[in-house]
Amino acid sequence: MARLRCAPVEFATCGATKTDGNPCGTEYDGNKCLECGTVFDAQVTTKASRDLVIVVGDHGAFFEKAQRKKCNRCKNLLDTSHANCPRCGGAPGPKKSQVWVRNNANIARTWVDLNQFAAPTSSEDEDAESLDSFEDENSR
Repeated sequence: MARLRCAPVEFATCGATKTDGNPCGTEYDGNKCLECGTVFDAQVTTKASRDLVIVVGDHGAFFEKAQRKKCNRCKNLLDTSHANCPRCGGAPGPKKSQVWVRNNANIARTWVDLNQFAAPTSSEDEDAESLDSFEDENSR
């Protein structure tokens, strides 16, 4: 059974350089950047985790559990098999942590940053008010 869960999800921050010389910096949870198309490269891409609502379970689950260690120097998340961080050469700490990673790299992005949505415009506020008055009139 599939269910929703709030859990630490691993994501990558693209380290590629755009044609204008600025870093891409796009966050993504697959094997390539959704903005510039750069394939994940452990030497230039950082990994971290953040709590997100995800689908887990037997059917329709997009994520599975994985063990990671954190680099003591740059705080990059590493597979437990890494002896040193591929980005900075730092040693990982001894503590392992559990994160959720996408289990199918071909699935489109499965999370949305809710901060990207703008506040309602004045016309949307007016629409909401007219809907409220409609509901008030018809609920009597």
